[in-house]
Amino acid sequence: MEDSKKVHLPSIKEVLTDGCKFVINRIDLAAWFLLTSLVGMFAFGITFLPLIFVWLMPGWFITTVMLLGVMLGLSIFILSGTALTYAVYKSEKSGKCTFKEGLVWALQNFWPIVWLGTLATLVVMTGFMFLLVPGLVVGVLTSFYVLVYMDEGHKGISALVRSTEVVLRRPWAYIGKMIGIWLPLVLILSIWTWLVEELYKTFEYIGGLVEGVLTVLVGAVDVVIQMGVSVFAVYVLVVFYRAMSRGAEDYSEKSRPKVRVAYKALAVIGCLTLFAGSFFTGFILGNPMN
Repeated sequence: MEDSKKVHLPSIKEVLTDGCKFVINRIDLAAWFLLTSLVGMFAFGITFLPLIFVWLMPGWFITTVMLLGVMLGLSIFILSGTALTYAVYKSEKSGKCTFKEGLVWALQNFWPIVWLGTLATLVVMTGFMFLLVPGLVVGVLTSFYVLVYMDEGHKGISALVRSTEVVLRRPWAYIGKMIGIWLPLVLILSIWTWLVEELYKTFEYIGGLVEGVLTVLVGAVDVVIQMGVSVFAVYVLVVFYRAMSRGAEDYSEKSRPKVRVAYKALAVIGCLTLFAGSFFTGFILGNPMN
């Protein structure tokens, strides 16, 4: 009980106000995140190039190029997201940190981050296999895993368990404030998306050069808003992690053994499920009787 009293979460108004100021002051992060995301999308686009020459190239070559494109695109998105998270975290903790510094750190820690993300995905995915609520619960409990690795250096399952420890210090307050922040924002963004679609329909009646200019302008504003929301989302996560981890007891490998076992079990089940699904899909598609 005393441990919970040490956790003082910022108010929703404070997070919204400071978050908007942070996004405006660090618009450079949004710009670099947009640029790297575009590079990632371009890498994904490479996967479709071999399809143009499908009759001229062997099947194994087309498959190889497509897989390489997907892997390259995913890698760039992972590096981009990690770089943004690191830059926001370090900026809040010890002063301004550039996206370039975040990208350097992401490159140096690429494989541990990939392993962490894989584990978290398997655990959360398996949670959703047992209906919606378990998946949501696991997703909330493990939401700080990347920040835990950045802050304390815990890897693999240990990062997931440590994230769970931090969230469980004030779980309901954390969930309540997250809902209070994101529910109205999601509603506003939904209205904005609807408005953009209606504007595009209106521009079609105008036609000509004016239509092209207006479409580009609205599209540019839409992209800027999306990138700003991405930076804001990371900021919110960082702010709550810093508040909830402050004063927490040091982590031990013996901490919450049941949670550790549960996460390992979920990860194994998720891995086996993916393997079985791939195996049976390949078997069915390759069966000449089908």
